[in-house]
Formats: sequence, C-alpha cells, structure tokens
Amino acid sequence: MQKAETILENLTKYKLYIELDKKEYNSRKCSYCNIVNSLIPKYKGIYELCCIFVRNLTELPKILKDEEDNNERCSYLNFWITDHIRKKFDTDWNDSKNIHTILRRFLSVENFIPSASKNNCRFYYSSNINLELWKKLKDLYDYIKNYNYIERKINSQEYSCEKHSHYFDYITSLYKTFKEECCNESLEKCSYPFDFDDLCKKTKYLTQINCDKEKELAGVHQVPRGSEVSGNQRETTAISSQSDSLQVFDHIAQSSSEYNNPDYYVKLSLGISSLGIFFIIIFLYK
Repeated sequence: MQKAETILENLTKYKLYIELDKKEYNSRKCSYCNIVNSLIPKYKGIYELCCIFVRNLTELPKILKDEEDNNERCSYLNFWITDHIRKKFDTDWNDSKNIHTILRRFLSVENFIPSASKNNCRFYYSSNINLELWKKLKDLYDYIKNYNYIERKINSQEYSCEKHSHYFDYITSLYKTFKEECCNESLEKCSYPFDFDDLCKKTKYLTQINCDKEKELAGVHQVPRGSEVSGNQRETTAISSQSDSLQVFDHIAQSSSEYNNPDYYVKLSLGISSLGIFFIIIFLYK
C-alpha cells in the first residue's frame, strides 16, 4: 500500500528514515563500495547509495540519535536499505532477476567494514525474504512503532476516518498473513532478526482505533465564522421570499381568473366588433 507513507510521513518515528536518506557521506569511506563498481553502468546511483549505506552503518548512533535503542536503530537501517533498493527496482533498475545479486553485494560491503565500526548492527540478508516481503514487514513494523502517534492524530481529526480505515484494513491483512506463516516458529522464511514475537502473542495493535465519523462530518459541514446568518436575518429573508412567491402566484391566479371569466370574452367580442365598424366607415368615406 503506497498510501501508507502518506499517513506516516510526518510522524516522529517515521522521520528517522529522512535522516537515513541524507546524501551526506565521507568519500574516503566509499572505498568499501568498490565491490559494486562493476554494477555502476547498469544500476544508476548504486555507488552513491552504497556510500550512504556505509555512512549510516558506521555512524548509526549519531544519525539516529533520537532513537536510544540500538536494536531499533539497526532495524530502521535494514528496512531503509531494503526499501530503497526496492524503489530503485521499481523506477531506475529494470533487471528484477538480479535483486538478490544486489542484496548480496550490500552484504559483502557490510562484511568488509570492521566490526568495531558497525555499532553492533549487521545488514540482514536471507534468500527467503524478497523485497516485497521486506516492504510488508516494514509497513507492519512502522505501524507498531507509530501506533500511539496515529491514535493521537485520529483523535485530533488530522486523519479522516476513511483514510485510516483503508490503512487499518491493509495492516490487518498483513498481520493475518504474518500470523499464518510465522507464528508456528517452524518456517525458515520467518527467521527475522527483529522482535516480532509480540505479534504472535498480543493483538493490542490489531484493535482499530476509534474514529468518530459524526464528529468529523460535523466539522466538515460547520458554517465558517463570519458567514453566519442571524435568526432575524433568516426570518426576514424567509418572509421576503415567501412574499415574492405569493405575489407571483397572485399574478398568475389573477390572469387565469380573467381568462376563465365569461364576461371577459363578451367584452372582448364587443371591442373587436366596434373596431371593424370603424374601419368600414373610413373606407366608404374615401
């Protein structure tokens, strides 16, 4: 669901990805990225992305200083790089059959970096997890981490009920898939390095946040200040309109009454006869 980003983009936790996106890096550290040089002609921007990845990995506590938990910082880094690669394949890189080749290159880059410089964080690669699954895991993870912020936004009516409802339906479908495939602790596909255990045991985050639709509609239909009409004005306007309508109705009724009156036609006949005699006298006179 692409719209998930529009719901999360201004939330505190989600802004951590903006810090990871910054194109600020030490060119000397880019030497770790020489392993991707052969891919540069075919995969536009891969070298720069690699340099940003190295910077993020080696300076993670500094870059994500607003996140105190190192495991959480590492999770954000992994979701950031896999999602960035996914977007590249959706736009600039059209060779989807080499997705795992690219992921393994980034794993090799991480392996070249000394352990002391990696801040107890590793790039997690598994051939069982493709980029679409990474995307779904990221959306589920981001929803959990931003749940309290989302709740406050809904209560303050910054999010529409309809918008949240579609988003929640999407998250619910992800959770059902996750629970079916990963809560039996037997599938290698679900051997994630992140803490998703709570999702198998708790359903707190799968309770839809209450959204007051009536309150939202009342806000939409509220009369803007400065354009309110007083009770006396409304009454005067109504009487005026009614008076105008009655005048029109009376005119129509009067006209109709005249046309339906027999005396009206007698008078009309006499008038036409008199006019005819007048013209005959003038003709004979000439």
